[in-house]
Amino acid sequence: MTGMWQPDHSGKILSRKTGAVHDRIKSGKHRTAIETGLNALQKCFAEGNNNVEGYLLTGPVRYGQFMHGTDANLENERLQEQRFATALVTEVLRLIDEGQDKDR
Repeated sequence: MTGMWQPDHSGKILSRKTGAVHDRIKSGKHRTAIETGLNALQKCFAEGNNNVEGYLLTGPVRYGQFMHGTDANLENERLQEQRFATALVTEVLRLIDEGQDKDR
């Protein structure tokens, strides 16, 4: 995959980043902005939106187009990037939610 995080390091990166977001949520600062952002990520990128496959949502489609353009010959590469974007955002949201569950 050519995504911005390589698989061997993504777990560590995600853990640090979601921990920072979790700390912000826990502090209560900017609660509305954070919730709005997380909801937008869920709606536009992540799995679990009614019966729509995550990689077909607007966010991953635009990401795939950004990475590989709209050339029909690069459809497989674009789809791979779309799936990567969906998996990454879905995992980030899962980790954030998991961190919030621990505090409840």
